[in-house]
Amino acid sequence: LDRETTAVFLEGRFPLLSGLTGQLGLRHDRVDEGDSSDSETTPHLGLVWALPDNATTLKANYNEGFKPPSFFALGFPLGGNPALDPERSRNVDLTVSRRIDAAGSVLQLGVFRTRYEDLVDFDSDTFTNINRGTIVIQGIEPELDLRINRHWHVQANASLLDIDERDGLQPLRNRPERKAAANLAHDFDGGHTAFVGVSYSGHFLDRSNPTGDIRMSSFTVVNAAGSLRFGALRVSLGIDNLLDEAYEQFVGFPAQDRRMRIELRGEF
Repeated sequence: LDRETTAVFLEGRFPLLSGLTGQLGLRHDRVDEGDSSDSETTPHLGLVWALPDNATTLKANYNEGFKPPSFFALGFPLGGNPALDPERSRNVDLTVSRRIDAAGSVLQLGVFRTRYEDLVDFDSDTFTNINRGTIVIQGIEPELDLRINRHWHVQANASLLDIDERDGLQPLRNRPERKAAANLAHDFDGGHTAFVGVSYSGHFLDRSNPTGDIRMSSFTVVNAAGSLRFGALRVSLGIDNLLDEAYEQFVGFPAQDRRMRIELRGEF
């Protein structure tokens, strides 16, 4: 397979009113593959409004996307489909961000809606890659960045999705609709650090030839890390999957067990 892509893009930012800034982007892609060619122009429009209280920021964006199918999707001997069309998307998102203390802690809430056309997916019935019809994904994403003091730092975020497959075909694979994560970090005097993080992934659909469609269980993983500094020498220790959670991100492929990593670094 052979592909040549030529793209021209322009992006600018300009003031509109006091505290209100506009963003404009425009990109044109031309994709040549053998005897065929395809071209697409995709815009980006954005507004950023810093409210007079100097603590709240509102953001709004509209984007369009264009993505040719991968060589794997086109030409893989088992399931490749040379007749695939490019994927296209339209996205709208709104975000409000609020600084909640003098230390720089921020609370943020974002909502979005993305509409996909011709999304490339594997069809188990025909055992080939296909272009899906209309798929709409909308969701809400809260996020907290809390700086308790100069030593303690907490971060937490979540993603709550609603996936609407309007083409009447099978649900998308490996797309959990509920995800969350939280991290706690501490900076000690002398350059020493400690970190612990927990991440959660809700249930999702996967499939394989032996199993067909299968509902994968949710899982929670805890990771921890720390470092000690001795002059020019830093010793770092990390433990992945601290609680040795048994789970699968893909059907039939168990994830990594508990694992310890040690790093020695000298700075001279």
